[in-house]
Amino acid sequence: MPYIKKIELKGFKSFGPKTATVTLDKGFTAITGPNGSGKTNIADAVLFGLGELSARRMRAASLSKLIYHGYPELNVKKSNTAKVVIQFDNSDNRLPVDTQTVTISRELNRAGQSLYRLNGRRISRTNIMNILSMAGISPTGHNVVLQGIIARIAEISAPDRRKMISDLVGIAQYDTEKAEAEDKLRAAEISIRTAMGRIDEVQKRVDDLERERNELLRYMFLQKEIKRFEAMKIFGNAMEIQQKIDDISSKIEAVRIKVENSRNLREQLRSQRYEVESEWRKLGSEMIEDRGTQLLEVQYNTGEVRSKISELTTKIGAGTASVDGLKKVMESNIQKLGSMKKEVTENRNEIRRLKREREKFLAEITERQSQYDAVSTEASQLRASLGEKSKKIREIEEKLEKHTQDLVNRRTDVIKSRTTLKVLTRQLNELIKRKSNFESNLKALKKSYSDLKIVQKEQINRTKTLENTLERRLNQEESVKMEIAQAEKIAESAREAVVEFAAQRKMAEKVATEENALRNIEELADLGVIRGVHGRLKSLIKVEKGYKRAVEAAAAGWLDAMVVQNYDAAFMCAETLKRMKLGRIKIIPLDELAKINSISTPTVRGIDGTASSFIKTSKKFESAISFVFGDTLVTSDEKTAFAASRNGHRTVTVNGDLYESQGGFESGYYRAPIDYSTIIPSESAVKSLDEAVGALNRHLSKRETDINGFQEEMETIRMEIASLAETTVTLQGEIARVRLNVKQTRQNVKRIEKHLTRIIEKREEEKTKLGNLRAYRNELKNEM
Repeated sequence: MPYIKKIELKGFKSFGPKTATVTLDKGFTAITGPNGSGKTNIADAVLFGLGELSARRMRAASLSKLIYHGYPELNVKKSNTAKVVIQFDNSDNRLPVDTQTVTISRELNRAGQSLYRLNGRRISRTNIMNILSMAGISPTGHNVVLQGIIARIAEISAPDRRKMISDLVGIAQYDTEKAEAEDKLRAAEISIRTAMGRIDEVQKRVDDLERERNELLRYMFLQKEIKRFEAMKIFGNAMEIQQKIDDISSKIEAVRIKVENSRNLREQLRSQRYEVESEWRKLGSEMIEDRGTQLLEVQYNTGEVRSKISELTTKIGAGTASVDGLKKVMESNIQKLGSMKKEVTENRNEIRRLKREREKFLAEITERQSQYDAVSTEASQLRASLGEKSKKIREIEEKLEKHTQDLVNRRTDVIKSRTTLKVLTRQLNELIKRKSNFESNLKALKKSYSDLKIVQKEQINRTKTLENTLERRLNQEESVKMEIAQAEKIAESAREAVVEFAAQRKMAEKVATEENALRNIEELADLGVIRGVHGRLKSLIKVEKGYKRAVEAAAAGWLDAMVVQNYDAAFMCAETLKRMKLGRIKIIPLDELAKINSISTPTVRGIDGTASSFIKTSKKFESAISFVFGDTLVTSDEKTAFAASRNGHRTVTVNGDLYESQGGFESGYYRAPIDYSTIIPSESAVKSLDEAVGALNRHLSKRETDINGFQEEMETIRMEIASLAETTVTLQGEIARVRLNVKQTRQNVKRIEKHLTRIIEKREEEKTKLGNLRAYRNELKNEM
């Protein structure tokens, strides 16, 4: 149980401006003295120091009457304030203050305003009452027994006496506090359940994100496997295509060998054709030499044979022209060779038939010769008998024989001309057909040439496009590599920052317990678990320029105090810190400070004003400013501050030297207080940074996948460029071949046109000659 160790009185009732000290020991202490010496005033001072508001209980008409009035007739000045300081022994820690000695003070001015302090720090009356009530100390209780109380106790009823005893023991107060605590506990449990529900929602979202991450990793793995299998498939297809190319190359080589064999066979057939033609010419010359010219009929038959031979010659020429016209096609050459062989066979058969007719004609000639001899003999006889007409008959016979010979010759020439004309006509038709074929081939070659040019242009454009694409991909790859290198540096720095932040946070949890506690209260307030929390005092104010050090020194640590709306919020914060074992903080409830005002500034040179006058804040926080800074005066120098403190004022210089009214002071080299909130990262910041590092690592993995894709695409483009280069070379060779074929075809067309011109001229000549022969033959027939 706490007990009073010392009482200090200054300007209270009969105690003058000089401080009077009463020291009490543990146990029973009696204060003795003559009447009027102020023994009862000490009991009244105890009530005053404990926060009694009733002036009647302290035997005064008003609170201002409690201030020492002085003795003007004795030149003893009256006091402006009455101050009582009570020092409790708190060895058993019944009072919720972490010190062995607890000092409370109350200072009253003549305006009726009271200023309370706890261990030198300003505090509201309500807070002091709450702290004292935890040890069962109350000005309205029975800790102080006033005059007449004993008699009144004897007169009251038993229930009132039991109630009084309960109040004295503190049971009723604990019941009330228990009910209030239960209400607060229920509210806290509701808030905790709400927070747990939100935590469950966050955990569910985290689980969903984890599942999505696993699905993304599985998808990326499957995509990689698909690309690998596609590459294997493409490689297999490439091997199959290469095998087909080898097979086609072998087939092309076989076809080339066949073409070469066909070319050799064509040369052999051509030589055989020349042999057949020479044999035919030899046979024709033999037939002409063997044919006689003695008789008209034999000559006529010989002319017919010549015409047939001419027809055969025409057929052979037509066959030769057909062979020349179908050189390029091996099957056509074979067919022509067969037809030529067949025609040669027919010609040989015809020659044999003509030989047989020749022999028949020779026999007939022999027979006619014998007849002629007989006729000649008879004619000789007739000549002999005729006499003078023999000469004339002989002339007529000679003339008839001459005309007959001319007629046979002209008929032979006509047949020859007719045959030549037919051959020329056939050659003309054949040349026209070949010209048409060459022209169609020329058109096809020109079209092929233009198509090949278009394809070549497309291949060149495609090659340029692929080269540009390859260059872009190379630039992209280089850019992505640089980006990855920079991102890896950033990721490494971020990982180091995460480790450093985590280490700082662990250090803060051990060193900056107050900062940790404040931050947790702020986080719970942001989540809505604790209502009525406005924030730290230093974040709610703005200090005038030049007074920052003075304000920080005057605050004496209260700048980090948590400003709340009322006691409910304050006790909620305290209970939360106790439950979570986070540490201790200073709390300022606004509703309980509504009546606190700043002290008036003495009109003394060097005093700038109260510390609260140099702080700007919202109107609703003015009571908190008055509570912390309202009892402190700001001076321009140490001398003025020291003099004012000797007069009972708490002062601070603009340089930050603090002078307490009791005589103590705080000074030295000024060092700005460490703001742990700026150097200790929050858990959400560390988590966000860790998530950012993870996202950056995932981005790096994706960009590396992009690089692999770029490399595969570039390899594909290089292969396609190589393929296009080979195709371009092939196209150039094909274009050169087609250009040569076009040139040769044009030359063939020109040559055929010249040949056509010659044949047409020769054909016209033969027609003219044939007309002349027919006219001469008709003249001979008329003469005969």
